[in-house]
Amino acid sequence: MDVLTLLWANIRQKKGTCLSILLLTAIIVSAAVSIFSLDQSFNKDMQTAWSKADAPDVSSYLIESRVTPELLEQVEAFPQTERVACHRGLISSDNQIGDSRTENVYFYIGMPPDTLLFREDFSGLEPAPPLAPGEIYVPYGLAQYTNCRIGDTLTATFGRRTYSFRIRGFVQEPTLGASPIGFKLLFISDQDLETYRAQALEDEQTDTEQHITSCVLGVHKKADCDLSDQVFLRQLNRETKLSDFAIGTLTHAQSVHYTGLMQRMVLRIMLAFVGLLFLIVQIVIAHSIQSEMELDYVKLGVLKAQGFTETRIWLILALQYLLAELLGAVLGICIAMPIVWKLSGLFMQLSGFLYSRSLSVLCCLVVPGAVLFLSLLVLLRRARSISRISPVRAISGGREAVWFDSRLRMPISRRFLSGSLAVRQVVCAKRRYAGALLVVSILVFFILTASGINNLIQSPKMYTSLGQPVIDMALTFNQSYDQEMEQTLRQALEPYGGMESICVSAHQYMSMNGENLQCVIYLDPAMIQSVIRGRAPAYDNECLVTELVCDALDLHIGDQVTVSGSKGEATFMISGIYQDINDAGMCFAITYDGYGRIFPEPEKLYATLAMNQPERNVEAAKYLNTTYPELMRAEAVDMTSLFGYDFIFEAMGCLIDGLSLVFAAVVACMMSSKMFTRERTELGVYRSLGFTVTRLRVQFALRFALIGALGSLIGFSAARLWASKVVEAVTQQMGIFNLQLVIGGRDWFFALMLTTVTIAVSAFLASRRIRTLSVRTLVTE
Repeated sequence: MDVLTLLWANIRQKKGTCLSILLLTAIIVSAAVSIFSLDQSFNKDMQTAWSKADAPDVSSYLIESRVTPELLEQVEAFPQTERVACHRGLISSDNQIGDSRTENVYFYIGMPPDTLLFREDFSGLEPAPPLAPGEIYVPYGLAQYTNCRIGDTLTATFGRRTYSFRIRGFVQEPTLGASPIGFKLLFISDQDLETYRAQALEDEQTDTEQHITSCVLGVHKKADCDLSDQVFLRQLNRETKLSDFAIGTLTHAQSVHYTGLMQRMVLRIMLAFVGLLFLIVQIVIAHSIQSEMELDYVKLGVLKAQGFTETRIWLILALQYLLAELLGAVLGICIAMPIVWKLSGLFMQLSGFLYSRSLSVLCCLVVPGAVLFLSLLVLLRRARSISRISPVRAISGGREAVWFDSRLRMPISRRFLSGSLAVRQVVCAKRRYAGALLVVSILVFFILTASGINNLIQSPKMYTSLGQPVIDMALTFNQSYDQEMEQTLRQALEPYGGMESICVSAHQYMSMNGENLQCVIYLDPAMIQSVIRGRAPAYDNECLVTELVCDALDLHIGDQVTVSGSKGEATFMISGIYQDINDAGMCFAITYDGYGRIFPEPEKLYATLAMNQPERNVEAAKYLNTTYPELMRAEAVDMTSLFGYDFIFEAMGCLIDGLSLVFAAVVACMMSSKMFTRERTELGVYRSLGFTVTRLRVQFALRFALIGALGSLIGFSAARLWASKVVEAVTQQMGIFNLQLVIGGRDWFFALMLTTVTIAVSAFLASRRIRTLSVRTLVTE
């Protein structure tokens, strides 16, 4: 009972510290519970979506003319195949919704019977009603990518015919429905499908070069099949050549990976930040309890003399922090509810399926339990200091035998008295400020890391480092590309500032050693600027692979690989390792001549070009479309956006800056309050010597401003050294193994001002009790 009495008295006396710990814990718990709940919700709801849609383990998207009865028989006869679903439809690579036009491949099929439609407020799902002619259902992930709405018109071109559809609603389509996946599966009415397919079959017979009709094959594994999806597809392709004939093939595991790619990356970065915030809280608790034992040395010594054991004294000191953290955890769980609700809506747009939008009960129990347990370990370690408290020394006031902890005596200037005195006080008591210095360094490190990510996203250098060319304009050629066409293009763009560079390439899915991968075909290999090791392919029998492909297939530079397609296969030697974010890093690159070894007929080429005056790309594209419609189709591209997802990283950066600001302010208030209590005698001496209240408060704030400046410098140095490596550890799942964040002097100055001003202002406000000090305080002490 006496422990509870003293505990309650301690909390009332130090309620500011307890409230600060409560606030910091609430922030950490709310963020951690939200992150883990969203991650768990993604895994559970994604699996639910697949089960409801009866989605296959392997989906293969083919031109219908390549789907022969022999191929179907081979796939069905594969020993691990349970059943094969075949959906015949149409294919288009020229689709437009409003002002948004895309050349991504869209497959149009009839609506499956188990299709689920999002309600208009996206609060739930309901069975999709049949479509009328002219109507279409699109996956919800397309809404974020094209910014379309119900009632908008979707225009699709099938060969030389163009049709328009009215968007009736958004459906949950788990296979290709996510926004990051380029291919899309759209549902039209059975009447439209029958009519347009009949017209398409006639057009294909008239012009054999047109490929308009498609077939979507869904392969289901047997229930007792213990092969992973990738191994199953690899063995299936070796037996049937299914992937070689397909435009693209996607497994269940790949779909889940691509769907959650952006969410996992953002959540992992935020989880690392929350982990460092938790470390800051533990530093603050350790510093606080150490300061408390030093300030209350006499009281604790008296308690020991009265028979209080070290365990009971530790309980008095520790329970106040554990109780504050427990209340903070409860508050954090309450705060996490609206956070999860809001973020679920954002990630639902990216993933294309319904989130449960609820907290995980397991996370609500485990996260607070882990926070309390780790805090308990820190408090137990600090308990050793209680054994060194001596009742005899407490009688003498608990003074230390040594009055300084530094042999460095900084000079004091009369002209700059406040500043030089602040420096002297920090240097001669550096152990008191070590915790604040470490906290500021950690916060600045993460602020600069977030700034570096945003700077890199807005920099054109990012695209070249990730295997993507700088794009001001995208071109689709209607004829074979040659030097004469390039010369025509250069002359046409001269009035608009001229063309800086052009990258001519093509993309096609092929198999490497049986593994279905995206192949990037370059007309000029010198345009590949993201080679990490080795060199770009110089001959038609050389290729580049990414790190992820090397890991998946156990490949190294110099190894021989077999690349196969629908027309044949050829052997290539790996000449280097490069970086490419196409298909999240699961891709390889060859030359156009190397592609000719597999496919005799040339692949349709595309080009991306960089202009000397990028701001004139819109009018230049309009001129090319008007002047050379028979040669090419041009589209202006905005390079200021990371595939439409830059707003996520900007929001993440603002969140990190905001939390860092709150933590810096709270930590500064706590530590400055402790520092003020510890230095009451010294401040009383300064008052007796004629120092004004304002001067003492400014001097007090200058000390913490100095800590903020030093911490910012340490954090800046750490960010320059290790920030890129920290981010690379998260982005490796996207195939990004080599990343150089852009962190400049302006970013450091922003972090310096953010932390230094926040800490200095907080310390100045906490020092308002200096007004209560007088010479009488000195006499009393």
